[in-house]
Amino acid sequence: MKSFIRHFIRDLFLMSMGSVVKPRAGIHILSSHFVSRKFPEFEKYCDFLEYFRKNCSMIRFEDSVEMIRQKRKTNDCLVSFTFDDGFEECYSVIAPALEEFKVNGCFFVCGNYINSDEIYMDNYNSKVVKVRNKKPMSWSQIQDLNSRGHIIGSHTLDHINMNTRDIEMVEFQLARNKQLIEKYTSGICDNFAVPFGQLKYINNETLSIAEKYHKFIFSTANYRSYFSFNGRMINRRHVEGDWPKEYLNYFLSANKKYKPDSDENID
Repeated sequence: MKSFIRHFIRDLFLMSMGSVVKPRAGIHILSSHFVSRKFPEFEKYCDFLEYFRKNCSMIRFEDSVEMIRQKRKTNDCLVSFTFDDGFEECYSVIAPALEEFKVNGCFFVCGNYINSDEIYMDNYNSKVVKVRNKKPMSWSQIQDLNSRGHIIGSHTLDHINMNTRDIEMVEFQLARNKQLIEKYTSGICDNFAVPFGQLKYINNETLSIAEKYHKFIFSTANYRSYFSFNGRMINRRHVEGDWPKEYLNYFLSANKKYKPDSDENID
């Protein structure tokens, strides 16, 4: 009951506020997982992207990262797209839709989920990321995405909680997943997204391991600030393709800043 009440209040707030605010100038890296929890329809996802074309400018993922790295300011609302976990609809629906809108995406994948058997897939879906009726991409699909100009990033082998003292396990998860991605893409895997997204799922020691293997580290926290962990992590805003436009209005109205952050999750 408490969860239902919280969800109702949050929905009421976002719908109300989102009806009176507009997207604000800034660089917004968006983080999604799927088109929808039930039916990943191409037309509906194109409608989702059309909202951004009308209200913002869509830019390539690597361009948004470079602008943030340089701490550049803009008078425009700029958005780029990232996707965690590696569900098959990333290949069959999301990437083709992005290409229709002349933009790319970064897909953060877990190597052991790709081409996984039914037992691993069911456990990953139900116990780790808590979705139903989803399947992973294959390595051949990931290769194809990469050849078409999309970016492939790492999300650990098994979507682990990195707020741990088991350093050897984290080291293996990051090193092996990077190795797999680079094997199948024939390129360098510079980008890493923290599983579960929030700052409570990583610590200074495991962040240092991530930095050892990757140039850019991403959260889904503190979206009003460009950085967390004193500039060591770039923040993204979590959205999904079936969310109401009012939600998007509200989240994109954030006054984004390069100011020092407190590492507190303000999502």
